Amino acid sequence: ITALVLYRWLLTTHVKNQVRIAKIRHNLALAYNILPGGERHSNLKRAIGYYEAALEAYQAMSMDFDIERTQKNLELAQDELQSLSEVQRGQRDVISVAPGR
Repeated sequence: ITALVLYRWLLTTHVKNQVRIAKIRHNLALAYNILPGGERHSNLKRAIGYYEAALEAYQAMSMDFDIERTQKNLELAQDELQSLSEVQRGQRDVISVAPGR
């Protein structure tokens, strides 16, 4: 959580350095992706948003290694979010069926 606060603060201090901002966004995404506890669904959505912002910046600067790394992390986060959403949908179906027995 401390890292999240520091990275958000760094975003405001490095406004003119686009490479630094992209790296901070990528690090924020990583931090949200591995954040223990809390609402996993919400944390993954935040991570995905930061991955997408970092990816956009890396693509604008043609930073191939960073593009590939960020795309892979983004795909993993999206897959996990989709899996989590499917599990939650399945749990709602079970809950809604059980009371009618």
